[in-house]
Parts: sequence; structure tokens; C-alpha cells
Amino acid sequence: MRSGMQRERPVNFETLLPRRNSLLNLRLATTSCLCVTPQAFGLSETRRNVLKPSQPGNYMTFYADLQPLDYFGKEHKSVLRAIGWLRGGQPFSTGDVEESLFERLKVLTSRALQIAAIPGIHQCDLCQFDGPGGSRNLLIPGDGVIYAMPELAIHYIAAHWYQPPEEFQRAVLTCPDTDSMEYKRALLANGGRGMFAARG
Repeated sequence: MRSGMQRERPVNFETLLPRRNSLLNLRLATTSCLCVTPQAFGLSETRRNVLKPSQPGNYMTFYADLQPLDYFGKEHKSVLRAIGWLRGGQPFSTGDVEESLFERLKVLTSRALQIAAIPGIHQCDLCQFDGPGGSRNLLIPGDGVIYAMPELAIHYIAAHWYQPPEEFQRAVLTCPDTDSMEYKRALLANGGRGMFAARG
């Protein structure tokens, strides 16, 4: 070896992985040979997006899951419970979601009755670039409450591993079709009178 030259050290891949309890998101590029879940290296089930802080724009107002929701008027706060109102820089639960639940959410949202006041389109700010937008909201009758989920939550589940609360998942799987009278009666029975408008 020539004088003054340093020997190259081998790369230890383990040192490149985030440590347990790190605040960094696990953002590994998806390739043909690598696909990693958020919990692959012992990361917390509650994930905080700190790599891309929330930027100014028409993004989602943040509400923690199951928090009383006043977004559509304070008069509905006692009845509505937030589901999937995510925002960059705020914590949210991640994990596996059954495909049957995901597919059911897509069907219900595509036919959803709309809450009377729809403030506008919101864009995903968890994506690095070109986050999709959405304006629909899905109402799911529960036990004395109504869960309100923005349609972007479907994208959050597919792209960002968002995992809705168990009680909401159970309500989705037993929810009647949103164009049925049974569904409308379930909304009315749980405080939904005057809260939604018929689909045009």
C-alpha cells in the first residue's frame, strides 16, 4: 500500500437503518427485490412524519382519530368522530389493514352521501411529490356516534400504511350500502339528522 493512502472500510448496512424509537420515518425505496413494512425494524406503531413538515397549502385539518369533530359545525361535534384526518408533522397509527376492509371502504366512499357543507378539496401532504386530492367524506354509523372519514384516508391506507381504529373497522364491515334506506335510518338513529345531503 502506498504511503498516505487510507484503506477503504467496508460498509455496515445495519448502521444505515433507523434506530428503535427514532423519530425518522422508514422510507425505503420500493424496488423489485425489497419491500419493507413500517414495523420491520421494531418501529413504533405510531408514526410521525418529520421528514417532510407540513407546508402551506390546501391540506387536511388535523384531528386525532376518534376525536369529536367540529369541522362541519359545532352543532355536530357531540355526534361526529374523526377518522383519518391526517396531516404532515402529526402522529398517526400504522399497520396492516385487511384487503376486505380496504375494498369495502372504496365502495362505500364512491357512493357516499355528502355532509351538507363541503369546504373544498384537500391535498395529501404526506407524499413527497404530487399528493392526490379529495373532497368527499364518508359517514359510518357507529354505536351512538357517527364516524366521519375524508376520502383521502383510502390513499393514506394504501400509500402511507395508515391503520384506522379497530372500532371503526368493525363499523365499516357491518355498514349497510350507503344508497340504502337501512343506511339512512342508521345515520338518523345515531344523531345524523340534518347532517347530510342527498347525492346529486
